[in-house]
Amino acid sequence: GPPPVSQRSPDAPPDLEQLVAALLDPDVSRRPGGTRVLRLLGVQDGALGNQISAASILAARRPLTGRDGELKRLHEAADRAAAQPVLIRVSGTHGTGKTALCEHFLEEQRAAAQDLVIFRTRCLRHPSGPHEPLQEIAQQVAEYFKLRRAAPPPLGAPARHAPRSLTRAGQRSLEKIFPGVFGSFDPGGPEALPPLAPDPLEQRWGALRALHGLLRELVGDRRVICFIDDYQYADMDTRRMTETMMTDPLDAPLLLLLAEDRSPRTPRNGEHIVLDGLESQDARALSEDLLSSAL
Repeated sequence: GPPPVSQRSPDAPPDLEQLVAALLDPDVSRRPGGTRVLRLLGVQDGALGNQISAASILAARRPLTGRDGELKRLHEAADRAAAQPVLIRVSGTHGTGKTALCEHFLEEQRAAAQDLVIFRTRCLRHPSGPHEPLQEIAQQVAEYFKLRRAAPPPLGAPARHAPRSLTRAGQRSLEKIFPGVFGSFDPGGPEALPPLAPDPLEQRWGALRALHGLLRELVGDRRVICFIDDYQYADMDTRRMTETMMTDPLDAPLLLLLAEDRSPRTPRNGEHIVLDGLESQDARALSEDLLSSAL
């Protein structure tokens, strides 16, 4: 394997040397994944259980710097979303802190609101499979309904079983596009479901319509924030889903938050927050904070 970092730089910290050696392991299967990398960087296990992105975990180790105005606008949008659907986009070049700002906002919202449901997903430039961002949202939506079904109903209320909005045709389409995610919702089982539409495109659109209906039903129960990061990489189905939310609004308390690099494919409607570079005094404060935390 490659020589240890200490041979080239005797003053290198031991944890850095350990991390570099692990990342350069000749056996690819032994190289650390994201969680182990964060542990090697000193992130505590408690932080790893919050189901937030690596960028936001690292950002949580220091206060948000120089984004008070943008953070205030996000909270104002959340206030408006308590009465009607709101779309807000955060854009800027790579490294301007879009994810850190949005995650900071989400954590403040979660701390302030007990009835809030937050869905998070991220679009990858090279996804491992189709519908990947929607797969994450579908799993989170399904988990919400499973928890709701398991909870005892209020006194005098009927027991909740499958979502009211889910038709058998919608169930079939969801199972085709998101296999294994929604199968337990229909008491008749997959064998009792109607046949799929023969057109694969109609299958996908049927699943999107069903997922949209589930979101409509969900936000009737709770306030919802849906955060999609790196939206500039969104695939056709993810864009169709967000456009459906805009053109066929859920008429319920929903905040749709998109973070993206500047892109000509961005939807033109909704509020827009553009992140530029930090002011010089904020950049200095951030640099000093990073240096002090590294010592």
